[in-house]
Amino acid sequence: MCDEATSALDPETTLSILELLRNINRKFGLSIVLITHEMNVVRQIAEQTLVLANGRIVEDGATQEIFRNPRSPEARLMLQAAGLAPEDAHVKFAV
Repeated sequence: MCDEATSALDPETTLSILELLRNINRKFGLSIVLITHEMNVVRQIAEQTLVLANGRIVEDGATQEIFRNPRSPEARLMLQAAGLAPEDAHVKFAV
């Protein structure tokens, strides 16, 4: 389990950490749970993604599918905030 393993790191160190995690995954066949708010990190390393909001699962599935077609408002908002949301994925805010 890696909780915010790349937060506050420079881009070069982030890439090194992600490569280390990939190698551990491949070499030992271990699943890695990576907890992060960094959507670019998720996109680079995760095969499966689970989105939590207020302690509950609001979306889960293949990472590429979630990035292409986010179903939950929470996933759309996180992708929009990172500049990674599909152009047609608009978040509506309740007032």
